[in-house]
Amino acid sequence: MKEIITLSFLIFLSYNCSHLTKEPIRGPASKKTNSVQRERFLQDLEHIAAYPRTPNSSHLEEIGNTCIKRFKELGFKTIIDPFTYNFKYTFNIGESINGVESSQRIIEKTTALNGRNIIGILPGTSKRDEIVMLSAHYDSVHDCDGADDNATGVAGLFESARLLANKKYERTLMLACWDGEEHDRAGSKHFAKKAKKEQKKIVGSIVYEMIGFTNSEENSQMFPERISFIFPSAAEVLAKNKGGFIAFLYDRKS
Repeated sequence: MKEIITLSFLIFLSYNCSHLTKEPIRGPASKKTNSVQRERFLQDLEHIAAYPRTPNSSHLEEIGNTCIKRFKELGFKTIIDPFTYNFKYTFNIGESINGVESSQRIIEKTTALNGRNIIGILPGTSKRDEIVMLSAHYDSVHDCDGADDNATGVAGLFESARLLANKKYERTLMLACWDGEEHDRAGSKHFAKKAKKEQKKIVGSIVYEMIGFTNSEENSQMFPERISFIFPSAAEVLAKNKGGFIAFLYDRKS
């Protein structure tokens, strides 16, 4: 991969683990417009973050199906890529996970789970073998509706897909909804391993991760200390650590 980019940007929202119950916006997903539709984004976000999206949960399956439906509606060749990964968990006294009560001691267990990545492909023209990716993970941590992490990323991916659909590009455009990210990035690791084996030529990748948090209070979001040595001017600007900045991280050598 020539360049792998991790993109985190702020939209204006402050959802975290709030319980949201609205249905996704109805109507044709492929409605043409040249700009982001705020209302569509918000309703997609609220639908995705209605419940936790933990392994084997009905809502995780529902959102995976939404990814499939949305890509197909927009004209992307859609691929369901299943995989298996190990899910490690512990339970303490008095705690239950997925309805399983714990015993009187701390227990650690590992179980094999099935996941699925949802891939949408828009073939390129003159440089079809070169791939540009946009992606976001659609699972969440246990006992959290995962609005910021990462319903915002998936809603952003849906809007990006709508704006990029029905057009011709030199390079192939590939969209991905990753499963199993909260378990050591299982879905994206599975894809990367396959892509390397198949010698896919991925020339650029943008990952939408937690793009909906903003807070104007001091020390609401910390600027990483080590990065401040590399980018001292940015650290000076962000000295008050207000959660209103954009992080755009990339590796030029990759």
